[in-house]
Amino acid sequence: MKKILVGFLLIFFLFVASVFLFIPNSISINHSVVLNITQEALYRTLVNNKDWSHWWPGNFHTGDSINSTTLEYKDYQYHITGRDFGQMLISISGTNFFAKTSLISIPLKADSLKLSWSSVIPTSYNPVKRLQVYLGFKQLDKNITTILEKIKTHFDKQQHTYGMQIHNELVEYPLLISTFVELKNYPSIDEVYAQIDKLQKHIDSQSGKSVGYPMLNIFQKDSAAWVLKVAIPTDKELQSAGDIFVKRMLGGGKILMSEIKGGPATIKHAYQQMEYYVNDHHYSAPAIPYESLVTDRRIQKDTAQWITRLYFPVM
Repeated sequence: MKKILVGFLLIFFLFVASVFLFIPNSISINHSVVLNITQEALYRTLVNNKDWSHWWPGNFHTGDSINSTTLEYKDYQYHITGRDFGQMLISISGTNFFAKTSLISIPLKADSLKLSWSSVIPTSYNPVKRLQVYLGFKQLDKNITTILEKIKTHFDKQQHTYGMQIHNELVEYPLLISTFVELKNYPSIDEVYAQIDKLQKHIDSQSGKSVGYPMLNIFQKDSAAWVLKVAIPTDKELQSAGDIFVKRMLGGGKILMSEIKGGPATIKHAYQQMEYYVNDHHYSAPAIPYESLVTDRRIQKDTAQWITRLYFPVM
């Protein structure tokens, strides 16, 4: 009996010695990925709790705000406890385990950043608790690696950030003929094409040719007036006449373009996303944005089938 007790004591002391020898007083989590996204765009997306469901690998329970949203992955719960522009604080809890972590974004270039998830977790002077913390850490370490990989896969695709593909192009047709009119109402399709037809007749009268789709810009001047501007790219410089003017864009200048399919609501949303892109990349606008009307709205009555190219001149 005495030998058995001595044996148990020896095993216990070896266990305790091993736990304290191989498991330090604190253990660290430190993982990072490089994302092809700006810090502004990542922050705007992370604070929108609905977007998390698109890439979070586990269960996702939406609350009224990101702070009241419950995230679960492999027996761990993740709670957002605080956030600011470059950092998000995340408390992680599981069976016999709790850790306070931070998710930090560090800009690398104009359109990329390093996203780091880190924590220092104290263990315990209780050998059993110390081992439990260590085993919990090992699983959490794997979880965080997986979650960061999911983040990278999702946010490296521009479509997931802005809802559309945005291309950096050069101005192809610098010569334009344009006109504008003020209206008391938001312009109808007929009113838009009345101005386009007027420009086309002017082009034809000067033996010119249109070399691109009609260009459109509409904005509200004040509570009682809307301004409708249209233009058509031409193959040569024409003469101005009355309320028809010659315009010139910077040939070879930088311009952002996105082709979208849908009606007015889709186009309005695309404008907002393009503005986000311009601001995220710290561009300035030397000229007004415009829509290029690929689909003739008079022929295609189904707005869901409209094809529009949205252009933003930038520098």
